[in-house]
Order: sequence, then C-alpha cells, then structure tokens
Amino acid sequence: WTPLLLLLQDENFYSNLCPDGLLRCPAQEVHLNLVYTAASTIYSVIGLASGAYLDKFGAAWTVFLGGVFEVVGLMLIALSSPDGALYVGAVRLPEAFFAGVIAISIGGSLFAFSSFHASFVWRKHQAVILAAVSCLFDGSTVVFAVFYFLHSNFGLSRTTLFVGFAVVTVMLVKLLIIGWKLIPSVGHADDPVTADEMAVALLDEQNVSLEDGEPQTRQEEEGE
Repeated sequence: WTPLLLLLQDENFYSNLCPDGLLRCPAQEVHLNLVYTAASTIYSVIGLASGAYLDKFGAAWTVFLGGVFEVVGLMLIALSSPDGALYVGAVRLPEAFFAGVIAISIGGSLFAFSSFHASFVWRKHQAVILAAVSCLFDGSTVVFAVFYFLHSNFGLSRTTLFVGFAVVTVMLVKLLIIGWKLIPSVGHADDPVTADEMAVALLDEQNVSLEDGEPQTRQEEEGE
C-alpha cells in the first residue's frame, strides 16, 4: 500500500478534503488509510464466499468472476479524478476510487482461491504448488512498488499504469480460463466421475503398504 499511497500523494489525491487549499492534511491521510483498511478487511471476509463459489462453479468461472472484479476495479482506479470521483459526462460518480480498490480486493480473493485449487490437480506436488501460490501472492505486493518506480522515474501517470495493468489482466484471465477448461475439474460437485476418482486417490494414499504380498488394508486382512 505504501508505494501506491506515495503515488496518490504525488497526484494530490483527496486534497479536496484539506482546508484553505492545502495539498496535504490529516483528513486526506485518514481517508486514504480508510480505503486501505476497508479493502484489507473485505479481502479477509470475502474468503468464505470465494471458497463457496469455487466449490459451486469451479475454477474457470471463479477466475472469470475474479477477472471481472479486477478489471473493473483497475479501470475505476485509473479513471477516477483526484477527488476520488469518476466523471462520465455530466454525471459524477462519488468514491469511484474507493469502489475500485474494494473491487480489486474481491478479485484478488477469487484469484487466490482458484489458484489453490491447482494443488488438487497434481496431488503428488500439492505441497510445492501451495507453497508456490502463497509465495507468488505475497510477492505480488511488489506490483505497486514497480508502479511507483515507473511513475517517479519515467513520469507514467496513474491512468497509464492501471489501464495497462487492466489490459495485462484481461490477457492473463483468458489464458487461465483456457487452462482450466483443458484440465478436468477435480472434486467439482457437478462432476461425480472426477469426484469419485479423487476419493479413490485419497483412499489409495491411506492404504498401508506392506511387503511380501501381505494385505494392504484391514478389510482385506479380515477377509483372509
């Protein structure tokens, strides 16, 4: 959040909240911190709903919905004016920036849960996949740092940075949806065949492997 905060302060974001034409004031900082706090809270709270949506509709639709929230949020951030509103002709949409940050928070939660789902596709590498997903999402915080570097060193505006990121997001969402469509939906509620296969795989992992042809399960041992 800090690099984005610096970028917004460079553009005198929410300076309209300051008295006497000042460009920096406590009221401005409080409002910016409120945006961050609300987005962080919603990211955590929305997790349960994201997981339920993933179970119901599968990874491809979860990526699609996350992409919608993400792109809409990025465009709202990109096009909002320094007072936080979005002007469409004579229409003023207040707190568009606030809504945009909330939207990318929800989209990020949906992306995260769809990524964790990949660990059920390649179960032999489940731990590595979960660790990689966690590392990548933690590392994604560098995005705003890169934005601020480009802004401060090359003069790229907030609009240019976030519109470009929205375009990249659209391309990535397309690739992810194609990838999930090529991979069977593991454990999906509407796909009993793959769910059965997953159950069999879990049972196989729980079987006790014994040497010299001895029975592998208690049921087989009792049968003999």
